[in-house]
Amino acid sequence: MASNKGEVAASLDVAALPPGQLARRRRIIGVATRLLEDTDYEQVQMRVVAESADVALGTLYRYFASKEQLYAAVLLEWSTSYEIDDSVPEDTPADRVRRRLQRALTAFERRPQFYKVQAMLQTTTDSRAELLFNEFSARNHDTLVRDLRPLARPDADDRVLLLNAALGAVLTSYAYGRMTMQEARRVMDRAVDLVVGAGGE
Repeated sequence: MASNKGEVAASLDVAALPPGQLARRRRIIGVATRLLEDTDYEQVQMRVVAESADVALGTLYRYFASKEQLYAAVLLEWSTSYEIDDSVPEDTPADRVRRRLQRALTAFERRPQFYKVQAMLQTTTDSRAELLFNEFSARNHDTLVRDLRPLARPDADDRVLLLNAALGAVLTSYAYGRMTMQEARRVMDRAVDLVVGAGGE
């Protein structure tokens, strides 16, 4: 039974969904997002998500065959909340990267449960959840690479890997009470100076 649900959900091409189903999927993600804001991931129940989204539990599983799949989709959708205006002409690469990483820290400060979901998804064995999480990771990586223009791609890729490693380290320390957010912000600013250069040269 569970494997059949997984096959149905895995076959869903979001871009090809008709408007009604797309709206229902978005409603489910919205409800799941709000529940995570008030509840730890482990305590969120799929039954409650379905009831709050006004869909049958079976319908919920047609869209997301597991809780990991659902919250990988939540994370992907939520990541758009810390976009920045990257069209300021006088910005250096360091300026753009610094603003984006500080915006990410603010987002995770407001909703620390989301970082714990991100950390959990890094080791998921659910192939559909892994695909969604990889899309989340690739989107964030490519955005930072774009911020580093006009650096050549291989160089930018390497620098983004280092910055993401620093971001993950400070968020882990913050999430588990080993670092204040003020310290996290200072360390990330320093990481940008070291990895990108104070002026982004």
